[in-house]
Amino acid sequence: MLTQQQLKTPIQIGLIGCGGISQKAHLPALEILAPMGLVQISAIADPLEANLSAIGDRIHLSSERRHRNYRDMLAAGGLDLVIVATPHHLHMEHTVEALSAQVVVISEKPMAT
Repeated sequence: MLTQQQLKTPIQIGLIGCGGISQKAHLPALEILAPMGLVQISAIADPLEANLSAIGDRIHLSSERRHRNYRDMLAAGGLDLVIVATPHHLHMEHTVEALSAQVVVISEKPMAT
C-alpha cells in the first residue's frame, strides 16, 4: 500500500462526462478532497457546452482545459486519472482510450454493454 508520502499529490483528474452524475456525485466528492491537497480537477470533457460550463465555472477551470472531445483532453496530457461518467454504451471506448494514453481510469458500471 502506498503511503501519502509516496503518492504524488495532488492527483490530476480529468472528468469524461460532465452531466448530472458528475455534477451531483463525483464533483461534490472531489471538492471534499481538493482542499486536503489530494486531488485537483485539471481537465473536463463533454460534448455539451452547458455541462462544461456547469462544472468548469464551479471549479474556475480555464477554457483551455474544457474540451468538447475527450480525445482532445487526453491528448493535452497532464492527467494522472480520469473518471468516466458517460452513457453506458460509451464506457468501454472511453476507458480503452484513456488506458491507451497511460491514464488510470475509474469507470462507472457497467464497463461495457
